[in-house]
Amino acid sequence: MKRPIRISILCAALLAALLLACSCAPQSGLGAGGRVTVSIVSLYLDDQQIADGQTQDVILDHYPVTCKAGQTVADALKLACDANSIRLDATGSGILYYVQQIDTLRERDHGSGSGWVYRVNGADTGVSSGSQAVNAGDDIIWYYSLNMGDDVPVQSTTEAPTKLTVPPSGTDGQ
Repeated sequence: MKRPIRISILCAALLAALLLACSCAPQSGLGAGGRVTVSIVSLYLDDQQIADGQTQDVILDHYPVTCKAGQTVADALKLACDANSIRLDATGSGILYYVQQIDTLRERDHGSGSGWVYRVNGADTGVSSGSQAVNAGDDIIWYYSLNMGDDVPVQSTTEAPTKLTVPPSGTDGQ
C-alpha cells in the first residue's frame, strides 16, 4: 500500500517542478515597462532594391510604444503593428510565442531558413519574444532573416543604436 502513495508523491513533485520550470513569466524578471521603440526590417530584397543599392528594407523605423510593467517584446510588437496597420500573424504565448508573418513576409517564403528574429538593444536575448520583458528605453528591432538569424547584425549592448545598418552580405540569400 505504501508504494502507490510514494509514486503519487513523486509524480506530484515532478509535475510541480515541471510547471515551475515552464513558467511563462518574462525571462528577465518583471520588466518595468515604459516607452520603447520598435523597428521592423527585412533583409530580403527584390531585384530592383538590390539594383538600387539597398541592403535592407525598413518597414517600421523606431516607432515609439508605451508598455505596461510586465509586458514583453511580443506585446510591444503587437502594439506597434496594430497602431500602424501592419499585419502580424503569430501563434502561442509566453515561451511558446512564435511570429509567423509580419507585413507581407512569412516564415520560409524566401528559403527554409527565412523567418523573423528580434534583437533588444542590439543583442540576441536567446529567449522567446513572448517571455522577454521590456524596460523603458529598450530598442527592439525585428528582422526578417534569410539565414535563421545568422545574417542579422549584432551590436554591442553598451552602445546605443543610432540607425539601422546591415553590412552588405555576400552571396548568401541574394
